[in-house]
Amino acid sequence: MKTKRFFISVIAFVFTMGAWAQNNDVATAILQSGENTTVFTGVNALVQAVEAAADGDVITLSAGQFYETDITKSVSVIGAGYEADATTGTGVTSIIKNGYYCLSIGKADETLQNVHLEGLRVEGTLYLAAGRGGYDQKNPVQGINITKCYVAGHIQAKNSITDVAISQCVITGSVTGGKDYLATNLTVTNCHINDNVHTFAAGSRVFVDHCILMGGFYHGNNGITEPLNNSAFTWTNCIFGMKASEYSYVVGIGATVQNCLCSSFRYGLNEVAGIHENNYEEDYLQMVVSFGDYADARYVEGRTFELLNPTRFLGTDGGQIGLLGGEGFSRVPSTPVVKNLSPTVEGSILKISYEAEVR
Repeated sequence: MKTKRFFISVIAFVFTMGAWAQNNDVATAILQSGENTTVFTGVNALVQAVEAAADGDVITLSAGQFYETDITKSVSVIGAGYEADATTGTGVTSIIKNGYYCLSIGKADETLQNVHLEGLRVEGTLYLAAGRGGYDQKNPVQGINITKCYVAGHIQAKNSITDVAISQCVITGSVTGGKDYLATNLTVTNCHINDNVHTFAAGSRVFVDHCILMGGFYHGNNGITEPLNNSAFTWTNCIFGMKASEYSYVVGIGATVQNCLCSSFRYGLNEVAGIHENNYEEDYLQMVVSFGDYADARYVEGRTFELLNPTRFLGTDGGQIGLLGGEGFSRVPSTPVVKNLSPTVEGSILKISYEAEVR
């Protein structure tokens, strides 16, 4: 890793020096706006950085905890990562609740475009086209990129979405919207999803590739049919880690499924109308031992998701299916990690030095 050291000069009264001068590990948000750099510290640092940002700015977060906020501007928010790893220099940047239900992306008076999130652990549902808590429906969103994030909840759209890319993420809930919300070019790639991707308006274009999905489409006397009837998406090179049954399909009606692995064609696919080509069937008891590190497809911190025989289940591109095929799976943000902040005062100027390690 290469380490570069930077210096920022700011007006001293902007900061409360106190304990921060003695603690380099405080949660810190660095706002880059053109050639201007502003530093915010403490649990409210992300809130303050977003308020001060303009469209096109970049907010880089250190490891630590930050209160959630509404993202209403075309900004990039990049954290240190969602799992600590000393080898890669990855820390944990957590977005925590402050009386609401975590992060939201959306604007009330126009379509919000070009938001990038990376290297964050979101401790709750992440809402698209909504205000905090998902209560406030905002205008549609477009050009949203969410990568290498851990979402302890759902990624849920509260209005129509366009050109949304979710990649190399871990999602403990589902990626979903509603039967009245159109998803145009929603791509979900190389993600581990503890539920599934489901429920957008007819005519939506949704593509799920090289993912592991643990939830199904339940139906029957006690089932909810709306996801089943509003999820005619395209699934390629995926592993459905659930045990399919007569009341639990792996995809929605009208889906296109290619080069995917599931535990039962009969229950998982054959009873669901759609286009199904070159898929793999493996008895559930056999399928769960296809991984070399654990005996099922569940998410575990640090897990590699290596297949015992990666050439057995080949994808549409001739490579392996699952998380490690296609673009692959990495928890490490692509940007340098900010660490070791050190403030000094020169007259009325607070001078801050910090290290940025290229991983």
